[in-house]
Amino acid sequence: MDKLRISEKNRISTRIRELESFTRFNSNSISRLRGSNGNIEFNRAKIAKMKTENETFSNEIKELQERLVDLASGKIDAELKRQRREDTLVERKKTTEKRQKKMDELADKKTQHAASKDYWDRTIKASRVHRYSERSATRGYDYVLRVQRTLPQYIRANLSNMPNNKGYIWRGVHYYGLKDPEGEKANTIMFENSKGQFYIHEWSNDFLTYTKKVKKEKRGKAETLFIETFRKDIGGRRVSISKIKPPPPKQRISVSRNHSRRRKMTPVEARRRSRGRGANAAGNKIERPRNNGVSKKQNRRKGSAKARRKKPRNSGVTKNKRKPRETKPPDRGVNRKSPAWKTKPPDRGVNRKSLAWKTKPPDRGVHRTLPAWMTRKKDQNNNK
Repeated sequence: MDKLRISEKNRISTRIRELESFTRFNSNSISRLRGSNGNIEFNRAKIAKMKTENETFSNEIKELQERLVDLASGKIDAELKRQRREDTLVERKKTTEKRQKKMDELADKKTQHAASKDYWDRTIKASRVHRYSERSATRGYDYVLRVQRTLPQYIRANLSNMPNNKGYIWRGVHYYGLKDPEGEKANTIMFENSKGQFYIHEWSNDFLTYTKKVKKEKRGKAETLFIETFRKDIGGRRVSISKIKPPPPKQRISVSRNHSRRRKMTPVEARRRSRGRGANAAGNKIERPRNNGVSKKQNRRKGSAKARRKKPRNSGVTKNKRKPRETKPPDRGVNRKSPAWKTKPPDRGVNRKSLAWKTKPPDRGVHRTLPAWMTRKKDQNNNK
């Protein structure tokens, strides 16, 4: 409270001094105007006005002096407190307004700076994009001209007979057919031969479905690698939704007439089927005699039933499990590596299935297909 009283006392004293100086200034002016001889009416009006101001100043000085007395007695303490609260609110309001004004100016300045920078960046980016676009277009056109020189002749010939929705991809450049498209809603199909693989690219009419296929063999069926689906965003650009790889095609199982899916054949049945024909392939096989080195023509010329009779094969036994044929070793002094026909024919009772029974071919004029016992009989008759 003492601070408020001192502050108010200083304010009143300062105001009293100001009013006393104003009164003294007016009194000096009135003395000068009374001694002046020029424009008496103006001087009179001016003197009257200054006297009125001095009276007002004197009344205000009296009120301030009375206020000083009340201040010393403590009568105006409540008024000082109220006045202090009002002054504080006014000052806070002024400070808030000033700060808000400064913040608005800073925000406005920041917004203007961001807008200016954005405009500058967009201008620089646009000029850069334009410059890069021109450079890319020039480079792409030069590349197309270089590729055009290497375009194969068969592609040029095929393009003249192709519709406009089909074509070839050669070294990354798309070449479309010269004829009218096949239909308004026809798919776009492009063929590409890259690194020994023949690829087929197919787009739907709205270019929202893309299918890539590969053809590994020249006359084989094309295999689908993947199917990709797109959608268009707000700007009209294509955005990939899904990329699906279809399952591989099922292998077709070929079934012959004599082969059943339900039951697997045994090795014996399989061997009989491969050696036989017709309905008897898997069951009763018609056994055929061996030729044993004799041609069919010579077999027909055989007159003896004994010579034509041959024993059937052991079809129920595998080749690796057959018993080895017993052969009589040749006499001493005979080359063991010589062919079997050079060896001496075995006696009766020896296994004739071996190669040893084949004797040396007879001389010219002798029937070569006759059995050995017939040959011996003729020789005995000749000796007689």
